Amino acid sequence: MSASITDLPDEILMKIVLFAELRERVAFGSSCRRFDYLVFGEPTAERELDFSREGWLTEVRHVESYFCNENNCANVRKINMANVICVTPGSMLNSTIGKAVNLVDVNIHKTKFKTLFELSSFLDLLIHVTRLSIDWPTDDKGDFDTCLNLLKRPFSKLVYLSVSVLAYNPCVLPMVSQCDVLEELRLKSLDPPGKIVIRSWWRRQECKPENIKIIQVRGWDALGVMKDHLVSILEDYPSWIDFEQLCMENPNGFYLEKNIPIHDSLRAVKLTERYRDPWYQNFYVIGWTFLPEVFLPEVIKLTHVNPPQSYCCLHQFRVGMNLPQGSCHLKVEEAKRLLADPNYQITFLLLKHVIEVDCDAHLLISAFPKLTQLVLYHVTKLPKKVEKKDTWLRRLNKRGEEEFHEYEVLMDLEDSSFKLLVENSPNVIDVTFHAKLTNNSRIAMWDLGALYFIPNWKKLTTLRLAYIPIQDGQALIHIALNCPHLHTLILNCLGWIASCNYTEHVARMVAHCRTLKVFSWEQNRVTELYNVFDSLVINEELENVRVTNERGKTDVERLATSVVNLIRNCRKLRTFKCVSYDMITADSDHMISKLRRLKTELDRPFQFQLLDPVYHVNYSSENIDLVHYDCPESDFSDEMDWMNFTSGNPFTQGDVQYDGP
Repeated sequence: MSASITDLPDEILMKIVLFAELRERVAFGSSCRRFDYLVFGEPTAERELDFSREGWLTEVRHVESYFCNENNCANVRKINMANVICVTPGSMLNSTIGKAVNLVDVNIHKTKFKTLFELSSFLDLLIHVTRLSIDWPTDDKGDFDTCLNLLKRPFSKLVYLSVSVLAYNPCVLPMVSQCDVLEELRLKSLDPPGKIVIRSWWRRQECKPENIKIIQVRGWDALGVMKDHLVSILEDYPSWIDFEQLCMENPNGFYLEKNIPIHDSLRAVKLTERYRDPWYQNFYVIGWTFLPEVFLPEVIKLTHVNPPQSYCCLHQFRVGMNLPQGSCHLKVEEAKRLLADPNYQITFLLLKHVIEVDCDAHLLISAFPKLTQLVLYHVTKLPKKVEKKDTWLRRLNKRGEEEFHEYEVLMDLEDSSFKLLVENSPNVIDVTFHAKLTNNSRIAMWDLGALYFIPNWKKLTTLRLAYIPIQDGQALIHIALNCPHLHTLILNCLGWIASCNYTEHVARMVAHCRTLKVFSWEQNRVTELYNVFDSLVINEELENVRVTNERGKTDVERLATSVVNLIRNCRKLRTFKCVSYDMITADSDHMISKLRRLKTELDRPFQFQLLDPVYHVNYSSENIDLVHYDCPESDFSDEMDWMNFTSGNPFTQGDVQYDGP
């Protein structure tokens, strides 16, 4: 007897519906009346609508399907339209969220409001909204009194506010003081227009939001006058903890939270000294300043036997505007849990440090064996005529486990800190190397042999490599042959010469992987890109491909054939991006027409992008099948952007869900 999906009970079908992406649900609901009710009539399926998943840019017609009748609209409580393209605020109100009378949570980042009047008119109809995520109008005339008159009523109801705004906007920060019940503020400060930037100050507000518990800011001058103003509106300074983000070159940021539990053993630790910055008009003493460089050694002293008193890999830190490069970063949510419980095992660690052969990075890593995500920077060799020190233990001993004396041995001549770091982190599944060199860095000192230790992470599924000065791609092939579980591979500007000299090795690498789901490659002067696409066809699970080729000419007809063959044979492929900045208009039009014909031929949806709308100014988002816009603030591709302050929400961009600027 044959089985059918219609034989399943509604409870099981509803789980399938909730698992599916919203665009997929539309097609499922159109197949019969029963499925139509499950998708568009069941309150559970309608309560939260998130159109930002999977990196797709959503068309308006997909959104409108969920607002066809009053019953559907009344069920919607939360909606995320951050990836919906070509929608004006007026049409959005008329055709979609304006009909949702019970809506309380709205994320419409990337929707452009021209004036404060337009934003005010939009919010006046959303009378129940208490959580709002928006882009601030670009032309607000800088009149705070007008802003206050227009927005005080809708803003006074907000408990959560996420805003993306040009730096030094005179209205946004004073408006925060008028949010009477606000509990959480997320702010992204965009680079100010023009070459000459004048730092501006906001007038002090007598009103202070008494309920605010979280303030998070990133971007232009976040640690300058913006922080000075926001701290000035806080109540009860000693109860706040300051998580300054010092690891990134740009953009920097900070995270403030109130009343975080702190373990008694850690309360006695004097974590940091506050530094006075001359730009600050006032100086406010926050109760605690959390810096991993100071905090992690103290935690390790509580949980391990005879640890080092200090670590060379945790030596750079300072608080305030006079920023050096910080050397360590934790996710804020994990940092909070570690403050409350020193025995908590973190899963994410960014270590911006030059890992030398005989440094102590492996000892730090050994204290947290449950790490699953690592972000590392440089691995170097010893200079000639310099002897290696053999003074470090291979790993630390946890208190209560002193019987494991086999670990109390020193590094031997064959060991290196990176080799032991890999051994001491057996649960790592996600590794990033971001080895961008400064002007004073020495390319020849990079230890390319360290790449051959990467397969020793036996559970590795995600690998990101950026700016490593490789001489060829032999190490990449070795990684592919020995990492059978690899499903995400991101390569960014490898090599140390102007043109790409390892295209053939990348093609062999992706052919050996066979289980890839995500492949991204950004490189200069790639001439035989079609070979890589031909090899990718073997990866039947492939879902996402993104390639950017800067100033690299290729055989367009052969490239088009390879791309069509890839999309046709990888049936799970959802998004495809291949931007070549040297491609002439005629060639790009030829490829676009081919892919549009393929799109109508195949019985499955996919999105593609062949042009950069910023670079190719004659094209707009209406006439390009865009996958998504890359992150404009990042000096490398958005997949490598690790400025995600917390694990589940703000400021994560690209193909990941983002709920914040």
